[in-house]
Amino acid sequence: MAYAFLPLPRIRLASILYPGDDEFPARASVLFDAASSHYMTTDGLALLGAGLVGRLIKAGNALK
Repeated sequence: MAYAFLPLPRIRLASILYPGDDEFPARASVLFDAASSHYMTTDGLALLGAGLVGRLIKAGNALK
């Protein structure tokens, strides 16, 4: 399952969820557009990614 986000102009993020099964645990990845580093520092992008992860976790917990 994958979703794309545009949290700021010119900054694109993607979230990919790999559901687990009997053999492998579930995992998720946050991907940044290659051009993102031209518009924001690496530290800023890390904070933006952490913010997205926090919101996704909060939304997932609200569904339980």
